Amino acid sequence: MLYGPMAVSNLLHPSDSMKIISSLWSSQNGRKLTVQILMVAAFLGLVWWLVDNTIANLARQNVATGFGFLDNNTGFDINQKLIAYDETSSYQRLLLVGLLNTAIVSVLGIFFATVIGFMLGLARLSDNWLVSKLAFLYIEIFRNLPLLIQILFWYVLLIDSAQVNLVGRCPVASGEVKAIPPHRSNGWRGLKWHSCPYGNRH
Repeated sequence: MLYGPMAVSNLLHPSDSMKIISSLWSSQNGRKLTVQILMVAAFLGLVWWLVDNTIANLARQNVATGFGFLDNNTGFDINQKLIAYDETSSYQRLLLVGLLNTAIVSVLGIFFATVIGFMLGLARLSDNWLVSKLAFLYIEIFRNLPLLIQILFWYVLLIDSAQVNLVGRCPVASGEVKAIPPHRSNGWRGLKWHSCPYGNRH
């Protein structure tokens, strides 16, 4: 038995290495394994290049990185919130509020979608011709329409078309001019703000 450099040279002999590579490439499993190793190596190299390039560009432009901003104050409020939140809350609290809002909207959406889908399925199988055809039309129309188009349709139909005029109070003593809550005007023309510099208007 050989020990030392002679043994290492025998183990790493070029002819033996070529035989191992040849036998590995000649078999189907060996080729698959080789291709997978090369693909993983190429993917890791691409990820490393992207990360290194991004860090270098951010450092060149003096852009701070990290998650330290999560402790900063947001400076704005949210109408829909399940936990305590105001303008002085942090971005970390904001993410928690958004997560809870997303969770409740998802649960409600899944529940009502299940109920409506079940009812429409039963209506589609109904013996009543009118009920069956109405369910068929609803399924064929709304199932093939993108969700964004449906959201815009219901928004314009139920919200944007409703002209709501809310009149607020303006203080007399201080002489301030405060804006009254806006109302929608003519669909997509945006918001209109009114002011009453003197007295109260009803």
